[in-house]
Amino acid sequence: MKICRSCGAENPDTGLRCSSCGAALENENTATALLGSMGGRKYGSAAPGDAGDGAASRTGTGLLGSMGGVTYEASAEKPSGAGGSAPSAPTETNTEAGLLGSMGGVVYETASPPEAVKPAPPAKSEKKPASAPKEAGLAGSMGGIRYGIRPPAPPPEPAGEEEKCRPDKGLIVAMAITVVSLAAAVLLVFWNTLFGGAELYGRGIGGFANYYKPVEEEDVLEEDGVSYVGNQMVIVSSLNASQEEMEDFFSQHDMEIVGYVELIDTYQVQLDKEYTLAELHSMARELEKDPHVDSATVNAVRENTAFLVPSDPWDGNSDWSRPAYAAGNWGVVAIRAPQSWERWEPAEVRAGVLDSMFDVDNRDLNYSMTKDNEVFKYVTDPDERAHGTHVSGTIGALHNNGLGVAGVAENCVLYGYSAYRYEGTIEEVSAIAELAAQDVRVVNYSMGLVPDIRDEAIESNGMEREIYYRYASEFSQEALRHLLRKGYDFVLVCSAGNDPVGAEWASEYAYITDPEIRGRILVVGAAGIDRGGAYYQAYWSAKGPRVDVLAPGVDIFSTVPGGGAYMSGTSMAAPHVTGVCASVWAIAPELSGAQVKSIVVRTADIPVPGGDAKMVNMYAAMAAAEAEKP
Repeated sequence: MKICRSCGAENPDTGLRCSSCGAALENENTATALLGSMGGRKYGSAAPGDAGDGAASRTGTGLLGSMGGVTYEASAEKPSGAGGSAPSAPTETNTEAGLLGSMGGVVYETASPPEAVKPAPPAKSEKKPASAPKEAGLAGSMGGIRYGIRPPAPPPEPAGEEEKCRPDKGLIVAMAITVVSLAAAVLLVFWNTLFGGAELYGRGIGGFANYYKPVEEEDVLEEDGVSYVGNQMVIVSSLNASQEEMEDFFSQHDMEIVGYVELIDTYQVQLDKEYTLAELHSMARELEKDPHVDSATVNAVRENTAFLVPSDPWDGNSDWSRPAYAAGNWGVVAIRAPQSWERWEPAEVRAGVLDSMFDVDNRDLNYSMTKDNEVFKYVTDPDERAHGTHVSGTIGALHNNGLGVAGVAENCVLYGYSAYRYEGTIEEVSAIAELAAQDVRVVNYSMGLVPDIRDEAIESNGMEREIYYRYASEFSQEALRHLLRKGYDFVLVCSAGNDPVGAEWASEYAYITDPEIRGRILVVGAAGIDRGGAYYQAYWSAKGPRVDVLAPGVDIFSTVPGGGAYMSGTSMAAPHVTGVCASVWAIAPELSGAQVKSIVVRTADIPVPGGDAKMVNMYAAMAAAEAEKP
């Protein structure tokens, strides 16, 4: 039986309208509020029609549907004729709100029921319809199209703004790795400084192991006029001793490696405690008896001084900012440099300068590298700031640029290594090795011991002489020999010193006697020019047979921070010879260091009356080098 929802009368199951009031009877076996699609179109409940409107009436209230390409939607029920008007059917009142669905590629949804009419509960069905109601909140897909609860609409994009590209994740990862790596490298470099450990200098430059622990003032002891590090030694290993063997050797002797210059097989070792000078001396002699060791020495500390303005004849009161008797270019003219510049156009050549400090901002100088030069901006003494820059200008100031001066060596690239502080035994030879590794074969050394140390060593025959000269020169000699054995040739040009004593006392390099190494070290005295144009050896220039050649060293005009200035000293003479050696090697790179020195010395034929040697002749040296090229 069917119960009429309008009047409550019972009607047969086969009836379509109420026999009492004429209202349309609902089919209890048809669920309400179902959604579906056929043929890709939306459909739903149609208004109940007349008695003959069977197709629509069997659909059920609240259904959406389409047939034959026409979309049907629920509408108000038409009035029925004689029985008066039937109540209006609510629009999709039996559809659960919020469900989305699609079939056949079309998305559809249900409308919310009007608040005025509550939907009737669906009748039970023995057979589940094809499009069963979905629980709210479920999502799914059919035919590749998603359906379910509609997500909230995205916020509107600003008008005219283009879509921003998302950053590439791989690029972000690579950048992060780079930042971490750089941070790790910086931390590694500054670790020892930050946490109070040993600060290492020189590591990595030149492509080989080259580092050392600088001497700190608190570590320096003094005994019998000798300054030294009480808990360190410097050792040159034998050529056939591997680094692993030396590590074992030092471990057996309770020594820790804190410095290592690979090219010259030189180790700086830390001892278990501080020792007296005599104890270190005895220890060094014992170590040299071992086949692993070629040389062992105390890490002596000496304060370097640049051979700047000589103090003896003028007592430091003379004005060195203006020329004396000649033009500012008299030095290069005297050694016949202009004739050489006119005849030869040498290839690029490299020259090293081991000196005080360097003005890297000087536009007349071409520095490829400076090392340990940071102190330059903090030192206020104009002479100390000027020395290394002045020496550099004489060697290789740029030509034809309308600035300053023209260096002896044309087309020259400079490599500056600052030694402005207390120096340990290992540091200078480390610099020479590092420069050699960068194909710098000529190095200028216009430095030396302070006069007090030198004079005390000369006047006594004790430990001072042994430490600063004999042992230091033996160590340097062995280190440079190792450099040669590994294929790195060199010429070291040293100033002779600004006191009328033997030139061998100028430095440990001038003191070297071994023929192989001495054959590559040039010691240079200073010459001047008088009013009549005659040359003379400056009386304050060091004397004796160790002077290999003379060069202009009085009133020499060259580069300084902020411009140019006149200076005098054997420091000014040595760079003239360095420029000549560099130029000779530039046109004849096949020559050995010993051959270069031999050519420069034997072609030095410009007479200097009363001098210990003759003045260098650049033109003659280059002509000889060209003739002797293999």
